[in-house]
Amino acid sequence: MQIIVLSDNHGRSSVVERIVDAHPGCDTYLHLGDSQGGMAHIQELYPNKTFYCVRGNCDGSCDYPDELELTFQGHHLLAVHGHQQGVKYSLSALLAEGRRRGADICLFGHTHQPCQQYQDGIYLLNPGSCARPAQGRPTYGVLDIRRDQGVLFSLAEV
Repeated sequence: MQIIVLSDNHGRSSVVERIVDAHPGCDTYLHLGDSQGGMAHIQELYPNKTFYCVRGNCDGSCDYPDELELTFQGHHLLAVHGHQQGVKYSLSALLAEGRRRGADICLFGHTHQPCQQYQDGIYLLNPGSCARPAQGRPTYGVLDIRRDQGVLFSLAEV
């Protein structure tokens, strides 16, 4: 199963459209916050796609939850924006929360920098920012999950 993981487009819905259009065979998308209202429009444009979204620190009072727990192909995911876990300074709080919840994949945004780590049996993955990277080019993630197998996370440039 393939999941497109993106974060921090900060209202630039055209960037999200380009990403969705680049993956016509993918039906599942996970936005890790700071969409700033752009995802409602995207969900209307692509009614046959499934979009999971969490609230970021710049999303105000949107209806998205602060976190999501999802299970795909036997893998348990914890998705957060990351500001509440202090991911700009350390991943230890996120790792502890993932461990507490039994997640084997923790996905986060907020830093605007890609991250791929594996600690204590948990993948810690950040796709970077698809519109406003801290450095380098805008990126998003392609998460390939297979039942009873490992996880492959690759970065793609917008």
